[in-house]
Amino acid sequence: MPKYEMAGLVIEINVSHGLTRRLCEPYKTEESRRADIAVTVTKEDIEKERAGEPGFSDGYYEFIHVYRRICERLPEFDGMLLHSVAVAVDGKAYLFSAVSGTGKTTHAEQWKKLLGEKVTVINGDKPIIRRIDGVFYACGTPWAGKEGENAPVNVPIAGICKLTRAAENSIRPMEPGEILPLILNQTMRLSDPDGMDRLLSLIDGLVRSTPCWLLGCNISVEAAEVSYRAMSGEKGELNGL
Repeated sequence: MPKYEMAGLVIEINVSHGLTRRLCEPYKTEESRRADIAVTVTKEDIEKERAGEPGFSDGYYEFIHVYRRICERLPEFDGMLLHSVAVAVDGKAYLFSAVSGTGKTTHAEQWKKLLGEKVTVINGDKPIIRRIDGVFYACGTPWAGKEGENAPVNVPIAGICKLTRAAENSIRPMEPGEILPLILNQTMRLSDPDGMDRLLSLIDGLVRSTPCWLLGCNISVEAAEVSYRAMSGEKGELNGL
């Protein structure tokens, strides 16, 4: 069974369709150690996915189901899914999360306009967040939204930002209790009580140890400058200005 490395975990994935194999290829590993997570997708699994969202190919449903199965196991390894865009600059990861349609991807594009090649998109939609040796990392996966931007890297998280739309750009720190509802709504909740307890403990650790921000922004490079300067502490001249 092919093995892939994501978020520092070795994952075996057994599928029938080419889409999952193709999109996971950058994460393929020859690691000999036993897999942390093993996923096999059946025809019944595909049909269950189809019932919830009809109209797509078997390969699409298989791809979605694989990640669902992985995410169900992540809390066992101090990991979780966070619906967000994760970018890396100078070896630090910054996450943007919000309700759907707020403009996470657009804001990340403004960071690329501002900072150019300094920006790497770790994942454009559903990165894994994992605590390793006490440090929280944003980790690339191929489950990256319609744009598909992702990279097989794990980068320490320097900040999480909740986006809201506004006519004027402004940013302020958020207390853990303020951002907690957003994090809870942008992760995958588990039916297993023990898994859910682990997930809640992980989220608590994440929001207490990570600087969190509230950004009111419009669609502009200025919005990227406001968020980048606050989250990174950068005061010098920037690439795009």
